[in-house]
Amino acid sequence: MIRAHADPHATTRTLRDGPVPAEAQWALIVLHGRGADAPDALALGRAVAPAGASILAPEAAGNTWYPLRFLAPLADNEPDLSSALRRIDRMVDTLREQGVPRQRTLLAGFSQGACLGSEFILRSPDAVAAAALFTGGIPGTTEEARRHGAKLPATKVYLATGEPDPHIPLERVELTRDLLVSLGATVRFEVFRGRPHTVSAAEVEGARSTFAQLTGELDATD
Repeated sequence: MIRAHADPHATTRTLRDGPVPAEAQWALIVLHGRGADAPDALALGRAVAPAGASILAPEAAGNTWYPLRFLAPLADNEPDLSSALRRIDRMVDTLREQGVPRQRTLLAGFSQGACLGSEFILRSPDAVAAAALFTGGIPGTTEEARRHGAKLPATKVYLATGEPDPHIPLERVELTRDLLVSLGATVRFEVFRGRPHTVSAAEVEGARSTFAQLTGELDATD
């Protein structure tokens, strides 16, 4: 299924919590999963965001960032996938205009949102300083997933998944980990055996710890 609209996610809503970006210490963009919505993403953002963060939660058209499984060929999930990536690009550009630099821009996502988030940071390696990706991996076929080659300068990633998971094969999450590391990212990787398709309290703590490590390093240099 390919939508007739070339940019379906261009005008959907974005919810925000915390200070406005221009007055925030951090900006966190949070991407919801398939069938979820911006309020769901906002709730996840509140759980993992550093203190003083502006949390931004865009919503996918029809509550789905792309129509097919993330393992489908990339072309089969167009134009939705490119529209979703452009949506995040525009948000990052707006943050820059509001005075939020890359060093203080964070990303998080669950399931389909984590797949989208992993693709975004690999295509836009200068966009965010850290990401928390819960139960997701790089979209596309195995060959397409390995096509990325741009270095990720000083990027921290928390990557976690359940095993088994009904939607996200562990092998693709491991491939995502290996590629991120090979491109220079610092990755904390965790697998939770028997965990259902959700974000656990341990994963929330893992993401908070990853973000806190970054914030501590920046505060020490300010």
